Amino acid sequence: MNRYSLFIASFLLMASPGFYLLAYTTGTISQAISLLIILIALLISLNALINGKHSKMRFLVLILSIIPLVLSRGYLTTYLPTPIIIQSSNLTDYVITIVASLLGFLFAGLTEAFTQFRKVLEEKEYEEYEISSSLGSFGSTVFGIGILSFVSGGLLYILIRILPPLNIGIFPAIVIFLAVYIVVFRFIFAKRKLKSSTR
Repeated sequence: MNRYSLFIASFLLMASPGFYLLAYTTGTISQAISLLIILIALLISLNALINGKHSKMRFLVLILSIIPLVLSRGYLTTYLPTPIIIQSSNLTDYVITIVASLLGFLFAGLTEAFTQFRKVLEEKEYEEYEISSSLGSFGSTVFGIGILSFVSGGLLYILIRILPPLNIGIFPAIVIFLAVYIVVFRFIFAKRKLKSSTR
């Protein structure tokens, strides 16, 4: 696992809602949203690779990705005349691309961390094998934490969608998934940092 492969993975995953909209929808609004998602995902991934800095535009990708979902579910049609961007039969496929974009956030975060740590280790004149070993260990830990939180949120989402009494719809379910994903990831990562600092 190196930062270049992480860069490619983060861009492709983050931009997946944009690629979906570009390939499977028509109309000015959906095409504009798709190009914005792809462009912002590319800028975020490049910033992570080159500067190793967190981009505040990251959640803009998520917001732009959710807009077609909100419009297509008819949440605003009572108040505004809105176009149906995604047909009901394709909503599940589109939700999968939004979930994939969340994995892209994880890869972007890893790219940032790899770039930052590599710069620090190079400044301290560590050998290349020591740098690779340290970064590999760090990457595996953070990736494991991310996957654990992602799976936790995903299982809750599936549970909500499968059980009839809890079937609250795609949009509320994905909001719950996001909340669980962020809370579990932050909790586990904070615990890990605390353990590391007390050693």
